[in-house]
Amino acid sequence: MKQGVAKVKERYNWPVTILLIIGIVLIILLPLYMALMIAIKDMNNVLALPRKLRLQNFVDAWVMTDFPQKFFNTAFITVINLIFTLITNSFAAYAITRNRKKSKFFSVMYYYFISAMFIPFQVIMLPLVVQGNAFHLDNIYGITFLYIIFGLPMNIFLYTGAIKAIPEALDEA
Repeated sequence: MKQGVAKVKERYNWPVTILLIIGIVLIILLPLYMALMIAIKDMNNVLALPRKLRLQNFVDAWVMTDFPQKFFNTAFITVINLIFTLITNSFAAYAITRNRKKSKFFSVMYYYFISAMFIPFQVIMLPLVVQGNAFHLDNIYGITFLYIIFGLPMNIFLYTGAIKAIPEALDEA
């Protein structure tokens, strides 16, 4: 006896689907439209349409925020953080991964780093600011150092997972 597979006819409710798509597009595009309209007009009436374009707002924002210096600071922190994170965290994760079975110390270190991921940043945020100020880490170099340190638990976790996939015989070769 031959068993047949029943074909299920898929039904789409196109009017509801179209309404949902329109609603989602409005939810996404309306704030962007409002931000653009506020940026290119005078601040007399925020909700009104602009009578004339005022691009001076962008120049004022550029000057008031000292954008080039802030951009340099961000680029510096990002590049230094990337370089040192790749070097230090990959070395630490490699040492932990390859020696976990041989030494209890590396296993404890692994779980120590992983346990740091369970502490929400909001819990340590205020004490971090106080300690950073006390140790004079409230500058670009201190912030870069803190980014490297606070990324360590997650990076160790990710790197150890990637290194476990590489056979140890490949290391020996």
